[in-house]
Amino acid sequence: MRKRILSLLAAGATLAAGAGAATALTSTNPLPSAQPVDEGPIACSIETSLDGHAYIIEARVATTEDAGGTYRFILDGGSNGGRTHVQQGGGFFAPAGEPQTLGRLQLGADNARYELTLELDTTLGEKACTLVLGL
Repeated sequence: MRKRILSLLAAGATLAAGAGAATALTSTNPLPSAQPVDEGPIACSIETSLDGHAYIIEARVATTEDAGGTYRFILDGGSNGGRTHVQQGGGFFAPAGEPQTLGRLQLGADNARYELTLELDTTLGEKACTLVLGL
């Protein structure tokens, strides 16, 4: 079966998802990453990679000026019939020109579909990026 990958959604809403049909994954499959939402002095991105049968997912921020603030990294979805909801968050400081990893997840990739949202509230303003990963 084919693996379907949906592109970046440019909205800041929390999403709900369900698992899809079976798929065979290998480390050679290309994975989407949320293109940085970088209008203005702050950019957010969700980076993804595949390690065997697991997705490695990172929430990242980059700024053109020193910035502090808070973040929420939300994942909804599931694999192999199971469901998961993960919510990470907290404070951060991002020095100008030095991208920072805010959160990192490792989740099963077989028969999986995940919807991810990164929300930033900083001294430079608010930003959000989302990504749908999997079937």
